[in-house]
Amino acid sequence: MQNWSENKSKYIGAGIVFLLSFLVFFLTMAPTVSFWDCGEFIACAHTLGIPHPPGTPFYVLISRFFIIILPFVGEIAARVNLISVITSALTVGCCFLIAWESMTIFMDRLKESIPIRKTVLWVSSFCAASLTCLSDTVWFNAVEAEVYGMAMFMVFIMTWLSLRWYAHRETETGDRLMILIVYIGYLGVGAHLYSLLTIPAIFVFMLLCSPRLRSSRSWPIWITGVLLYSVVYKVDSFLVWAIAVTAVCLIAGFVVKAEEKYAWNLSMWFGIVALIGYSTHAYIPIRSSLNPIIDENNPEIALDDAFSPSEWKAFNDFIGRKQYGSESMISRASHRRADFLNQLLTFPHMGYGGYQIAQYLPFKVGQVRHTGYKTWQVVIQDNEPLQKFGVNFPTQMSSIIGKSKLLQFLIFAFFNGILFWVCFRIYQRDKALGVYLGMLYTICSLGLIFYINFADGTGSEKGQYLNWIQQGRPGQGPPLVHMEVRERDYFFTPAFIMMSILYGMGIGLFLLGLWEKGKQQLVKPWAVTALVLTAFIPGYSNWKEHNRTGLYVPWDYAYNLINSCQPNSILFTNGDNDTFPLWFIQEVEGIRKDVRVVNLSLGNTPWYVSQILSQEPKKKLNTISRLPSLDLLRPTGDKQQNIDQAKKLRDRLLQIIPQQMAQIESVTNPKSRDSIILANPGLDIDAAKAKAEQNLVSMKNDLQMFNAMANWGEKTMQRIPYMRVQDQLIIDLVRSNPKTPIHFATTVGSEHYVGLEQYMNMDGMVWTLNRSELKSQGKVRIAETEALVDSVYKFRGLGDGTAYINPETMRLLYNYNSIYIRLALEYRTKILESQTKGEAAKVAKYLAKGIKYLSKGMAQFPKEWRNYVVGSELYAIAGQQDKAQAILNKGLANVDDWDAKPIEDQLRKLSQIMPQLAPQVPQANP
Repeated sequence: MQNWSENKSKYIGAGIVFLLSFLVFFLTMAPTVSFWDCGEFIACAHTLGIPHPPGTPFYVLISRFFIIILPFVGEIAARVNLISVITSALTVGCCFLIAWESMTIFMDRLKESIPIRKTVLWVSSFCAASLTCLSDTVWFNAVEAEVYGMAMFMVFIMTWLSLRWYAHRETETGDRLMILIVYIGYLGVGAHLYSLLTIPAIFVFMLLCSPRLRSSRSWPIWITGVLLYSVVYKVDSFLVWAIAVTAVCLIAGFVVKAEEKYAWNLSMWFGIVALIGYSTHAYIPIRSSLNPIIDENNPEIALDDAFSPSEWKAFNDFIGRKQYGSESMISRASHRRADFLNQLLTFPHMGYGGYQIAQYLPFKVGQVRHTGYKTWQVVIQDNEPLQKFGVNFPTQMSSIIGKSKLLQFLIFAFFNGILFWVCFRIYQRDKALGVYLGMLYTICSLGLIFYINFADGTGSEKGQYLNWIQQGRPGQGPPLVHMEVRERDYFFTPAFIMMSILYGMGIGLFLLGLWEKGKQQLVKPWAVTALVLTAFIPGYSNWKEHNRTGLYVPWDYAYNLINSCQPNSILFTNGDNDTFPLWFIQEVEGIRKDVRVVNLSLGNTPWYVSQILSQEPKKKLNTISRLPSLDLLRPTGDKQQNIDQAKKLRDRLLQIIPQQMAQIESVTNPKSRDSIILANPGLDIDAAKAKAEQNLVSMKNDLQMFNAMANWGEKTMQRIPYMRVQDQLIIDLVRSNPKTPIHFATTVGSEHYVGLEQYMNMDGMVWTLNRSELKSQGKVRIAETEALVDSVYKFRGLGDGTAYINPETMRLLYNYNSIYIRLALEYRTKILESQTKGEAAKVAKYLAKGIKYLSKGMAQFPKEWRNYVVGSELYAIAGQQDKAQAILNKGLANVDDWDAKPIEDQLRKLSQIMPQLAPQVPQANP
């Protein structure tokens, strides 16, 4: 048992690791918004909106509270980021306490006194805390506005409280601790469902340790637990079951015998606190009914008809995450969406074993490119090694690890063998605790691997697989699910924290083993070594990549993208990173709220389409025909029908437009104008002309849209034989808002343009639809793009070394570099045209401008080979061979080895063609 002095040391130690962890996270915290969900969460906190399902209401409310109470923190985003810093540091403190409590229980079971007891407690707990704090996944989530810091705090404070319950089991204090655990668990659901992840292990632990809970009279507690846990397996039934079980237990408490009241009363309190904790979800329908600017899924409940099941459908679908598929997670898990070894071992974006290696070591997982049906390859350009103090650490996929499943399994067995050895050693002294710790880790690792069922690009969805079977197994196989679009290690955060705790305890067990074997003189040296290594190795591996200090890139990216748009325009986006940061920049920073951002992925949902009509800036949909002779195209899901109708309307317009132009000409011509006035007394000829011109513009817009649809349909009909809602939405918005500028973010793939790409020009980071234009476009608008790059865009931290930019973000930022390349190529054309005309001054002018933008690209993206090659071409055609060669040599000094070949090829080409292009320039030495 712990004495008062030991208890005091325990809490002092927890306080110390909290402060140290807080300092680490605070010093590396992102100063503003980050990519992915962060922009959405911050915007929802600021506006009290409804984020993506299942809504995270508790997190939104806490975030809003932090925004209000921290006005001295300038950036609103930084205030929300601080929540992750604080809760992650608290989680580290909990890990210290869990390791301490567990080792205390273990050593209390030893028969003899242990002189090194305090050493074991301090070292094992500090090592557990250090490994948690500095591990890859925990650190990544601890410095940005995400829900995982708060969720992990809930999970591991419950774990610690369960160990405190163990010390007070079968007492009133123990019962209160059980009730508190239930409350925290259901309160945490408002941040993430992970808060209930470990409840089954806690329940089993308590059953093993408490004869009273194992008694047949405690069956109400078991039934109550199962029904309350419906929030995990049948969330839309949870409120009904929770209310019902609470009411039944309350009534039973009055009528059952005295010896049975304990179970009924405890069950009643479980139900009450579960409802109180879950009550933060009332925020969702209440706030949604007020139509906030971000109101995903519109999950409101009409109060005047609140008892109607139909009124609850939107809310139940929202918390049940039906937006992501109607199939239950258990059903989906029964059909594997990937090779199980890829899920278990090393594979990009989803392999548990690979992330396990990467937690403390600089060998990150890496990337693959899919090359065909169920085939992929490792491309060296996608697997740049991490450099630490001059030492290169290759990715797992580009090393021998990625090539051998056997080696991956052996590493996996080593990492996890130590963990289960720790659980077994604990089991030998305390069976219940050993089982509990083993269950916690197994649920958080293997349990989540099975439940989440990540896709590696080689498996199919269950429904598509069954469809394929029913169709007689045509072709090479069912449609494949795309590989996970981003690193999914954060889903395994609970497992990595448990791993850190168990490793810390393993170090304590190792020290005990030295003492038991009579090697007392080695205990302190090994203790110091363990403390140093558990801090140094993960700190060395992860500090640079997790230091977000000075990282304003996401903020600037959103600012640049939204400011690429014309006033009062529509901007089509498609993914998280070209949408959520824009919500942040508009709703939190108040920048360019005139632009209607339309996310095409959400555009497939009816609630989102409805909000386009009702929320500012409002846009029109489904307008009536502007010409009696022209039937309105109302897009449906039948693609062939829509394409055929578009062709007919296009042909009809080709007949009408010349007539309309002739009508305008007749009104403009003085001779016919007079005759029209004579034939139509009282006619306002100017108004008639204005109306005719307006009709002409509308017809040209329609003709452009119909022609685009016809061409698009011919190209995509075989590949996608139906019309998606998002396709219909684009068509309707373009036609219904003829005077509104239309933009597509350059991150949106051309397959989403419904054929309009032929009428678009590039303005910086967007493609702009050239309204009423029937000629093919596709060029960079130089003046507009230059104005954006030179006078509008912000590029803080790019290329100056003030901030670390990870490879994933860098790939997104290559959109900037593409702008520079496109501008340079435009000037290349102008240089050639000017040379043909003998205009030397213009050649010099255009060369300077082209090199100006390429130099910007070289400064921001020094490893991008295209800048050097295009730059050498500009100098070469301008007759400046020495500078052409110099810029290539600069490129060879900067790019990675695998990107050097294009530059070397250009050097060889340069030596062959330059004497003919510029004989007056002496050949430079190679």
